[in-house]
Amino acid sequence: MTANGRANEVTSDSFRDPRVVKIQNEVAQEYGMKRETMLFRGKSAGKVEARRAAMIRCRAELGLSTLEIGRAFNVHHTTVMHHLAKADKTWDTVSVTVRHRRHNLTLADARAMISRMARQMRDQALLIEQQAEQIEKLAQV
Repeated sequence: MTANGRANEVTSDSFRDPRVVKIQNEVAQEYGMKRETMLFRGKSAGKVEARRAAMIRCRAELGLSTLEIGRAFNVHHTTVMHHLAKADKTWDTVSVTVRHRRHNLTLADARAMISRMARQMRDQALLIEQQAEQIEKLAQV
């Protein structure tokens, strides 16, 4: 039993939809574990990542609701919502290296950074062009 009084085991509800079981088996195999191990309520990074991947696939491929996915994985539907939201954030994040520093940015922030850098480069090019004109004038004198 866990602190909230729920069993750590997989319930029979988890085995009802064969499409879900198939996805769970495939994901567990990809992560090098048994389906039962993946569904066990442990919080090791590998198990959590495998469960998240299986939940995402159930949502994307089967169109299941968070409530249905929760029943299939023996978790509360808000846990499923958390996993799906975290996956969305991960997919919408890009890693950018600027001046030897790594930044994890949302796509919108990355676009804004690129636009800002493009403006700076245009401004620098304009400044260089003006300086080149001044040098030409001085060279003519």
